This record gives sequence, structure tokens and C-alpha cells, in this order.
Amino acid sequence: MKFLYIFLLMGSCHNTSKTMETATTPSDGFPVGVYFGSVCCGPSSADFLSPFVKKYNSAHEQKITGFKVGGCGREGEYMILLNLPAMEKTEKDTWMADLASLVNKQEKINKAAKTNPGGIEIRENLQPADYEFCRIKMTDYSF
Repeated sequence: MKFLYIFLLMGSCHNTSKTMETATTPSDGFPVGVYFGSVCCGPSSADFLSPFVKKYNSAHEQKITGFKVGGCGREGEYMILLNLPAMEKTEKDTWMADLASLVNKQEKINKAAKTNPGGIEIRENLQPADYEFCRIKMTDYSF
């Protein structure tokens, strides 16, 4: 009975360590990230990003890819990290302005609905140190 208890205890410790893995990161970072914060009630959804990215991807041969990193706070804060294809400066500036407009629109919707007081932030030129505090492993984020 003593060995069974020790075996079960070891198994539960092993499973806990798997769920708390540190995010794996590429060494060169990401050009753009969207951070979903929380004040009291959890972060908002990233669903509004999908149509925006899908629209770009359907019109271009090179695609935007995304990764999600979670556990960036106590209330489920997370980041969507975006790999952008090579773009000319004017195209990137336009895309970033459109993204900023989309984020501002979503924040107004959230505030009007009083569903979530957590902010949404666009972060540029993210290095691994900018998201290494996130506790949940990086996963593909499909649009």
C-alpha cells in the first residue's frame, strides 16, 4: 500500500510538470505580437484576428503564420505571435495600421459590451525575452 501511494504521488508530480512547461521560442523572435491582458475576468477572445489574417493570406502567396503562448499572467493572459512574410515597408506600414484599427475597434466593442476590461496590445519586434515569462508551451495558432 505504501508503494502504491508513492507511485501515485510520483505520477501526479510528473503530470503537473508537463502542464507547466516553459514556452519554446525561436531564437530570432517575432515581428508582431498581440497581447491579450486581463484586469479581473480573463482576457478577451482572439477570434477577431482570424478574418483579418485570412484575408491577407488569401490575397498573397506568402502566408502569415501564428503561434499562441499562454500562461502569461494569473488570469489566462496570452499572446498571439505573428510571423510576417517579407513585405515592402509601405505594405507593412499599411498592414500594421489596419491591425491597430482592428484592435481599437475590438476594444471599443469589449468596453461597450462590458464583457472584459482587459486590454489588447500590439507589440512589435518581440524577442524571446519578451515572452519567456509565459508558462504554457508555444503552440501553432491556425487562422
